[in-house]
Amino acid sequence: MIGLLIFCFSSHFVLGEDVFAEDNDRCIVAHDRKLLTGIYEASKNTSELCFVRNEELVGTLDQFILVDTSKNLTDQYVRKDILSITASKIKTKKFLESKSLLVFSEPHKRHSLAKLCQELVNSGFEKPRILIGKRPKKLPELKSNLVSANDYLVEFSHFGVVTLATTPRVAMELANLGVPVVPHQEGVNLNTKVRNAFINYSLNGYLPIFVVAEDGQEQSIAKELKLGFKDEVFVVAGGLSALKNAVRNSVLGAAKRAGVDGMPGCAG
Repeated sequence: MIGLLIFCFSSHFVLGEDVFAEDNDRCIVAHDRKLLTGIYEASKNTSELCFVRNEELVGTLDQFILVDTSKNLTDQYVRKDILSITASKIKTKKFLESKSLLVFSEPHKRHSLAKLCQELVNSGFEKPRILIGKRPKKLPELKSNLVSANDYLVEFSHFGVVTLATTPRVAMELANLGVPVVPHQEGVNLNTKVRNAFINYSLNGYLPIFVVAEDGQEQSIAKELKLGFKDEVFVVAGGLSALKNAVRNSVLGAAKRAGVDGMPGCAG
């Protein structure tokens, strides 16, 4: 069952060359049932060996040099105990190589954090740890649990996600796009659905959970879920329409790149 709910394979399959035109102005991924059970093959450019969750941390945060690479903070803060720096610049700080680092960022960005892990290891960092999932209370909070449709597609294509639709119509539309979703639970409130998805499909929070809602409902849903599932569940901004547009644009881009080598492009 879990293989039907989580996309764990490379972007070659999701944004691949097998596309077709529909209604003369829209391109979508061709339906192929075998893709739903594809196995994600880890890239040589990524590693999850640095990943650590809050409950796995031993001792206090004082033992680490805290490094914040996130951009979505509650406010602009200045804290002497946190180094705020872009991910690309960490490996240039040679004095950090032998230190115990605890890096944190937007918690849904598993793929970019896995890339950072590999880069740090390759650069000679001895003890890098990268926090995923729920943050310790002493760390700054994120401003919002809304994420862009493009961010969702990155995780969907390159890492693995659990996708939850808020209505049967959204679930059907996602299925038409080839997106596996958690089975609809009739008469169950959203918080319970999310909790069930976390327990049954997220590997104890290792995979991020994304909620796709009807257009216009994502703001209120994000606010509701942030109270109980902070740092663990994320809502796709712009709802279903934004995600469909992001998929269309990604497939168009893939088709155009393929066309450079003589393959046909996509209508629209």
